[in-house]
Amino acid sequence: MMFLSRFINRSELSKKSKYYDRVSTVFVNKVLTARYVWSTGQQPTPATHPLHNLTPAEISAASTATKEHLSDSSSYLRFIAITRKEPLAEDSTRNAEVIVLNSKSGLASELTIALQADGAKVTEQVDLSRGTQPMLRPEDCDLAEEIMKSSPEVQQALQYRYGITDMEKVAGDPWSVHLASEDDYALTEPDDPSLPPRRLVQTFLYQRVQGKDLEDNHYAHPIDLVPIVDLNTKTVVRIDGLEREPAPNIPQLSANYHRNLVKTNSYLPKQWRADLPKRLDITQSEGPSFRVTDSNMVQWQNWEFRVGFHYREGLIIEDVTFDGRSVLKRGALVEMSVPYGDPHPPYTRKCKFGCMVKLQKQHSFSGFGLFIELKTLPYWLIYLGALDVGDYGLGYCTNSLELGCDCLGHIHYFDAYLNDVDGNPTLKKKAICMHEEDTGVLWKHVEYRNGHSETRRARELVISSVYTVVNYEYLFYIRFKMDGSIDFEMKLTGELSTNLTSVGEDPENPTHGLIVAPGVNSQIHQHMFSARLDMAVGSEKNSISEVDVLPEPICEKKNPYGNAFSPVETVLQTEQEAIRVHDESKARCWKIFNAEGLLNPISKKPVAYKLLPHTKGMSMPNLLTHPEVSTVSTKSAFATKSLWVTPYHPKERYPAGEYPT
Repeated sequence: MMFLSRFINRSELSKKSKYYDRVSTVFVNKVLTARYVWSTGQQPTPATHPLHNLTPAEISAASTATKEHLSDSSSYLRFIAITRKEPLAEDSTRNAEVIVLNSKSGLASELTIALQADGAKVTEQVDLSRGTQPMLRPEDCDLAEEIMKSSPEVQQALQYRYGITDMEKVAGDPWSVHLASEDDYALTEPDDPSLPPRRLVQTFLYQRVQGKDLEDNHYAHPIDLVPIVDLNTKTVVRIDGLEREPAPNIPQLSANYHRNLVKTNSYLPKQWRADLPKRLDITQSEGPSFRVTDSNMVQWQNWEFRVGFHYREGLIIEDVTFDGRSVLKRGALVEMSVPYGDPHPPYTRKCKFGCMVKLQKQHSFSGFGLFIELKTLPYWLIYLGALDVGDYGLGYCTNSLELGCDCLGHIHYFDAYLNDVDGNPTLKKKAICMHEEDTGVLWKHVEYRNGHSETRRARELVISSVYTVVNYEYLFYIRFKMDGSIDFEMKLTGELSTNLTSVGEDPENPTHGLIVAPGVNSQIHQHMFSARLDMAVGSEKNSISEVDVLPEPICEKKNPYGNAFSPVETVLQTEQEAIRVHDESKARCWKIFNAEGLLNPISKKPVAYKLLPHTKGMSMPNLLTHPEVSTVSTKSAFATKSLWVTPYHPKERYPAGEYPT
């Protein structure tokens, strides 16, 4: 699905000198050699541009200012996020956005911190209403599992039902609690009104059978109990599944990927394959074609843009231009919804909240664009509900990438600084990888009359980042192409979130899942992604149109033989008109064009970019949960359509809301 958002003007500041280090070659498993590896190094440059990420010093300054401002409760503060606040046109000061949770009262606050030369200062505080829960930090996920494991009620249930006494052999995957019923809503408040509102996490349980520590693939051994914990009181408030008697058997067959336990597999290969591919060397003897300056400014083959990083959205790109002309002010994946389709309790609560899209320069145009109608509007992009972005924060889930495993070739890495729960800066090394790829033929033609051939090779600049959200890995690839187009590709890997079949289901043929191993059920689910694109094609004033390719009616004068078909373009005038659904039977796309008279010199039409959904693989349906009955559809309403175009508003950045947890 898509959502377009206007971006406010940003002033340009002077660029700094190149900042990179060249280090030695690394070999990994005989798969790759890279002659050079580029790294951003340990020390960040001083932040001078509005689009520079926060430095460790700025994170510390914002944290200190927050603690001083909230001095009465500073010992109870948990820092959910400290991040750069999106600059507006009138901003001349670098600002930080801080979200804190008071663990004693259970209440959260947002603060804006002005980062000035003489120190940081709180300029605004907004206290969130009771029950509003900010996202789960990594420490919260660890705490939820710790609460579950230390619970006497959980320990007793596991021993009575399964004979499990070693809690180190139990894993509890932490999921936010999707409230699907009145009973679920009742859990959010304690019986004692003097206590803080509950901060709930449900833990799906598994057993570890083989190996030591965390080696065993516990998803092969699901347990049917689901304890719900309260992070504020550090207690278990309910255990779902106890009513099932007799207790089902926990699958015991091994399905391991850890190199130490492959030999224990019950039905998968027990040893590494012998026919490993031969060593592949990727070298660029003259160095890469890209150039990195001013810490995060990238220049490559007519492209220029800034690489950013956000605690919630992960990888972002900003101030994108091609051949000196504006294309995009800000682009990032801002939400995903992963609804599970099993109607059996407690899996009705199993929903996380967090595509492949191609933004292509129109063949007959020389410029770029996104929509905007008579007023400037924004644009989001959504395809396949856990709200993984809003529930956990992709930035906190980011992998440190490794040469030869995650990235191949001549690499430039971007490090990222985040904050821990106490407000201290933390370094995520190699959070973003950038490299070039040869992608085959860009253009070719042979004059068949004499055999003369002309060929142009294609090169792409790939910006990538990888996120582990509990069981899944999401691999993001933003691809800048020499023809002026941009691809956003996502790959999904990792582990399925498994469970036992429910009461009344055929254990060999579940109604809403697939048996992926003996006794192990994987429920049917969707992955819906939403990207926010703040377009600026040629300038900030853009408009959007929908283009369908349709057959023309039979007409004695215009189409007497019925062979005519042509594109039909409809300008979308209002927000309601711009709520759209993709239709591949009409080759439907959306054209974002300049609304200030910037024309292509050949076609004499406004310069534009096309938004092309589903450019690889078959198209996927929008959200399949019931539009009126399911609360998933309420929270994930953005996933019911393919395109939304709305005006920019600083508090409407996320399609599932600022706080979907």
